[in-house]
Amino acid sequence: MADLLLGAGLALLCACEPTSGPAEAASEALPQGQVLMEGVVFDRFEADQLRQRARAQTMWLHRQTHEARGQIVEATLFSAQAGQPPRAVLSAPAAETKLKGGITHLHGGVRIVDADGRRLTTEALTYDAQKDYVLGTHPVTIEGANFELHGQGLQLKPGQDDLQIVGPVQATFQPQASVTSSTP
Repeated sequence: MADLLLGAGLALLCACEPTSGPAEAASEALPQGQVLMEGVVFDRFEADQLRQRARAQTMWLHRQTHEARGQIVEATLFSAQAGQPPRAVLSAPAAETKLKGGITHLHGGVRIVDADGRRLTTEALTYDAQKDYVLGTHPVTIEGANFELHGQGLQLKPGQDDLQIVGPVQATFQPQASVTSSTP
C-alpha cells in the first residue's frame, strides 16, 4: 500500500516549480508576480517512458514566494512496463506547494486508487519532499476487494515502502472465495 502513495504524484506536484495567491476570478487582473494557468499538465519521463503525469484544472503561481495553488488536481504513476495500467492515481480538489521547502498539501478529500483497485481516502495529506515523508492527520479509510480499514491518520515513508496507519484502527475482512480445482 505504501507503493500506492509513492508514485501517486506527491513528488511530481512538488516538482512543478509553481506558487500561490489566486485572484478572485480569472477575469480580474492578477497581482504582480502571479500567473494563472488553466488545463495544466506536467509529464515526467525516464528515458523514453512516461512515468508520471500531474494535472490541475487551474493553477496559480506566485514567482516571489515560490508557491503554487492548484484546483482539481490529479497525479498518475505509470507502470514501468508499457501497456500496463497505471500503478496509482491520486486526486484532490485542491493542492498547495511550497517549492523552497518542498512541502505539498493536498486537501478537500484526497483519493488514491492503485492498480489493484484498492482505494485510500482521507480529507488531507501533506508531503515533505526533503524528508520523503507523507503525513495524514485526518481519518483515513483503505478499501480493497475483501477488506476495509479505518484509522485516525497515516504516516508514510515512500522510499522505505513503510506505511503506518495511526490508531485506533478498525479493520473488517471478508473471506475470499476459494478456488477449487477438479482434475479428471
